[in-house]
Amino acid sequence: MLRCSIYGLYSTENGVVRYIGQTKQSLSERLSQHLAEANRPPGSTRCHRWIRKVIRFGYSVEIVLIEDDCPWNEAEKRWIAFYRSKYPKLMTNISPGGCGYGAKRSL
Repeated sequence: MLRCSIYGLYSTENGVVRYIGQTKQSLSERLSQHLAEANRPPGSTRCHRWIRKVIRFGYSVEIVLIEDDCPWNEAEKRWIAFYRSKYPKLMTNISPGGCGYGAKRSL
C-alpha cells in the first residue's frame, strides 16, 4: 500500500484550512507547486482561484502537515470529510478525495 502525507492549505488571514491534499513530496515543494499552478493557465480550479484571491488581498497561503505516513487516498478522504463537516462552505476541494479531478498526482 502506498503511503503519503496529508496536508492542508490555509491563508494567513484567518488560519482556516481551505484545501486538503496528499503528497509524497516535501510540504515546501508541494506548496510551491500549488502557488505556481494557480498562476498559470488554466489555473481555474476553486483552489487556484482561492490562492489568487488570498495573494491579491495581501496575505499568503501556508501549508500544514495534518497526518504523516498514512494510507494513500484513504486518509485524504477522511480528512476532507472532517474539514467539510467543520467548514462546508469554505473548502475548495472539488472531490471527496482519493481521485483528484483532472490533475496528476503529486508523487
